[in-house]
Amino acid sequence: MNPDGEVPDALLKSLLDKSYQLVLAGFSKKKQRQILGIEA
Repeated sequence: MNPDGEVPDALLKSLLDKSYQLVLAGFSKKKQRQILGIEA
């Protein structure tokens, strides 16, 4: 980590991806498709 508190973009993106996946996992499959714009 940098001493000025900056978070590397790659790390930030990784954390966002993981948290997004956890949020999506909480929804039903149908809801996931709606959120992602994949209408069945």
